[in-house]
Amino acid sequence: MCIMTLRPYLYIIMVPKHCHAFTHFIASAHALSVEHLCPHIPHDWRLCCFCHSGIEDECHALLMCNGSCTLVYLCCCFLEDLFDKVPSLRTSYLSISSLDFL
Repeated sequence: MCIMTLRPYLYIIMVPKHCHAFTHFIASAHALSVEHLCPHIPHDWRLCCFCHSGIEDECHALLMCNGSCTLVYLCCCFLEDLFDKVPSLRTSYLSISSLDFL
């Protein structure tokens, strides 16, 4: 598998700023506590700043956190856009774990 290649799923992101942000997100070049607080704070203590119940990592922030109305709304918008462009992903989203879905 070639690592340094444009991933096919990036073609469905039409807004350049969104593509840039998503690329930073999946490359762990973001400010989520899972990256920002390491190595000073143990992984299990890097709780989400919104819900304070889950580890604030990419999967939690994008698909699982319900501690912020804005975040939940943006997640729903993201998923609806994704499912409109790739309908088969809706079934995958409903049948596998959030981490596996990412």
